[in-house]
Amino acid sequence: MSGRRLIVGLGNPGPRYAHTRHNLGRLMVEHLAGQWALEWDPQPQWQGQTAAVARPLSRGMARGHSPDPSPSAPPDLPLAPPPALAHTPAFTPVPSGASKRRPAASAAGEPPPKRRKQGPSLSPCGLPPRQPGPTVHLLLPGGPMNCCGASVAAACSDLQLRAEDVLVVCDDLDLPFGSVRFRRRGSCGGHNGLRSVEQHLGQQYHRLKLGLGRPPPETLVAEYVLQPFTSAEQAALQGGESLGVMERGAAIVASWLQGHYGR
Repeated sequence: MSGRRLIVGLGNPGPRYAHTRHNLGRLMVEHLAGQWALEWDPQPQWQGQTAAVARPLSRGMARGHSPDPSPSAPPDLPLAPPPALAHTPAFTPVPSGASKRRPAASAAGEPPPKRRKQGPSLSPCGLPPRQPGPTVHLLLPGGPMNCCGASVAAACSDLQLRAEDVLVVCDDLDLPFGSVRFRRRGSCGGHNGLRSVEQHLGQQYHRLKLGLGRPPPETLVAEYVLQPFTSAEQAALQGGESLGVMERGAAIVASWLQGHYGR
């Protein structure tokens, strides 16, 4: 499996759709970029906007809360160096000209202590350092949502990714508003954006679904998804005393990047 990952936010581009319900997946990925302090760049080859980060598992991504679909999933990496590693050098330098011979035996005839082999140097989080270069790419397709699959396929081709390396974030009418659900694979479920991705990648890509809930009986679905969020919905997205949709979604993304969802 590739060392890179691709996270795609589904939605329609342009200010007209920026804060509508159908753009919830796009808003989630924009939220991730803001937490990781990333800047968006146009990528004509991928027909969209992209941002990349080498090590996104840092502050603000997952704040130690268990993701909604899997309460037992481990939290994010530690935010501060463990005490035993905070001031421990990766190796002990040998002064120039110093002898490299084994130390002599003690006066009591005891053999000299064995020198322990030095392991690989550790990052401040206590893990082997990753290879340089971006490993996580964010993508906002630039065309209509119903045609987003070509953008995702172009990114996968250039980055040499398999479907299992892709996480697509989207809205879902069949989930209550405020709910967050991770799925490893499956059908498009009537979502035209997922249907477009499926036409290019198949059904093995992963998806993060953010619930919209069904509209009232007197409101058409097409009207409902293109309406802006109400003030109550905006509050639920950002959260107050409890975790909002964005924070819970970010926690699931963190766990997915760490492999806790069985890639």
